[in-house]
Amino acid sequence: GDSLVRLMIAMPTAYMALSALFWVISKQLLPTMDPPTRAAALLCSSQKTLAFGIPFIKTALGTRPDLAYILAPLLMYAPAQLLLGSAILVPSLRNWIRNVQSFESGGGI
Repeated sequence: GDSLVRLMIAMPTAYMALSALFWVISKQLLPTMDPPTRAAALLCSSQKTLAFGIPFIKTALGTRPDLAYILAPLLMYAPAQLLLGSAILVPSLRNWIRNVQSFESGGGI
């Protein structure tokens, strides 16, 4: 009960924090990357978690009786990625890209 609530708070928070961290680091390491490419990299960088994580965990820890508890954060992280990505990140990134492109084409002067 209580641990599920904490997990439901922690996973979206972790997703947003890690997305922000990726954004800052990618901007520092690749300053010439254009906005649409940086936005695509942000959204794609974490999408293999479920596809690779479940088989790996099942192979490494498949005999444990508490496997469901181990997989729960991973299974909750994927929907958090989809919901937060589509509800918050995509609209924000779309507006940012439009503003940058408008500014670069002379609309910001």
